[in-house]
Parts: sequence; structure tokens; C-alpha cells
Amino acid sequence: MCVVVLQKYVDYYQVIPEPIDLRTIAQKIQSQTYQSLDDMLKDLTLMIQNAKYFNKPSSLIYKVCCDLQVNFVKIL
Repeated sequence: MCVVVLQKYVDYYQVIPEPIDLRTIAQKIQSQTYQSLDDMLKDLTLMIQNAKYFNKPSSLIYKVCCDLQVNFVKIL
């Protein structure tokens, strides 16, 4: 389950059809749920896309997600 502060983002689960967060991704890594690195990268990409879709481009969350996306591309 995605950990989003519902008091602050009351419409998050109505706007985002497939929520995912770092805690869920970490749990999947620890429980060896991912079949491949590509599966994990799909979840990370989904998390970034969700955050960018939900947040305004001027927000810190949006900007951090852009930085994450750029760094994923550099690493891979």
C-alpha cells in the first residue's frame, strides 16, 4: 500500500490509479518479489510518473522526481 499522507493529499488515490512508493519497492526487494532488475525499474518509473502527474511542476516533489529520472538514465 502506498504511503501518502491522506490529510494533505485527500484526492491522491482517486487521481493515481496505480500508487507505489519507496517503502513498497524496498519491501519487494527484501522479499525478493522482483523477478528482474527491469521489474524494479518499472516500479521506480511508475513512482516517478505518479509523483510528476500528481504534483505541480513548480513543487519540490516534482523537481526531485525530475532529478531522480535524470540520474536513473545516467546510471543505466
